[in-house]
Amino acid sequence: MNLFSWSLIFLAGINSTIGNILLKKSQLTTNFLSSVLSPTFIAGCFFYFLNVLLFAYALKELDVSKAYPVLVSTSFITLSSVGIFLLDESLSFLNILGIFIVIIGIFLIVR
Repeated sequence: MNLFSWSLIFLAGINSTIGNILLKKSQLTTNFLSSVLSPTFIAGCFFYFLNVLLFAYALKELDVSKAYPVLVSTSFITLSSVGIFLLDESLSFLNILGIFIVIIGIFLIVR
């Protein structure tokens, strides 16, 4: 197991989360055209780009069939958490249960 490559996958997931949060914040304006030209939207796209770069580099050492589910799961878990604290979103009991199932799935995938 290559710890450096797995660290890149985790960082790619974090960048994806940052990108999603910034895109969400950019859409709080009423005019779509002005929102996609805003610095917040552009920054969100930049973090998505970093996500892709980190993921691509990690694939030099990792199987895509293992790395991609971990990337998506990492993004899903961090985005759910950040959504609660920064965007006042809520999770139901079933949502939380699903997150725990995803965590178990990540453990099974990387073994």
